[in-house]
Amino acid sequence: MDVTQEIQQRAQSYSTGTTNPSGLVASRSLQFAKGPTLERAVVTRISAIPQSVVYEDTVGLFGTENQYVRFELNAEDIRQGVDVEDADGYRTVLQDRGTDLSVAGSDYEEAVSDDSVQEDQSVYVKAVLSSIFADVRTTLISIDLTNLRTGNMYVDNWVDVRLYDSHGRPHEYDKLYITPRSSFTLGIHARKANRLPFRLQIDIGFEILSIFDVTEEQRRYMPG
Repeated sequence: MDVTQEIQQRAQSYSTGTTNPSGLVASRSLQFAKGPTLERAVVTRISAIPQSVVYEDTVGLFGTENQYVRFELNAEDIRQGVDVEDADGYRTVLQDRGTDLSVAGSDYEEAVSDDSVQEDQSVYVKAVLSSIFADVRTTLISIDLTNLRTGNMYVDNWVDVRLYDSHGRPHEYDKLYITPRSSFTLGIHARKANRLPFRLQIDIGFEILSIFDVTEEQRRYMPG
């Protein structure tokens, strides 16, 4: 059945739609919605950890009832000035040296990496460059979801926030352990026909641990 003419008539009578997020459903303009489904989730890429991200918006009535944000991780660096616990149990604080290359009595000099130069034992030995993770396949980082709420219990009780693993499967807990090269999705859902405000926080990579040291209690936070 060809509905092209009907669509054109409606567009001429009521316009082609609106990009106002609070009226996307009423105007049948969900094509303008950001992250209304898992397949069309808004993508956020993370390359440095740890990070805290706070989301504050509204969801529901006349706007999309679901919002999804997919976090694609490619963690290659630890942010400066942040205290994290790494896989061997030691705590590390990375500080910004700025333009001063002298730290704690040890002198550092800038160097240029050139893989085309042949190693000469009498002059220098080639440096070994490594990742902050011993093995990304056996390293896990933490994802923590906190529903900060708005302070209105009659609103907050109708907003559901949850985590989904890299395959789009719902995760039972507000904590998740995944590898530094993995992904996960945040879902915000309106459970009542109202325009509902929400406020939440995602903490990424404040824990770094080895898969070999995971306890039984921690294992439940890993994707199934």
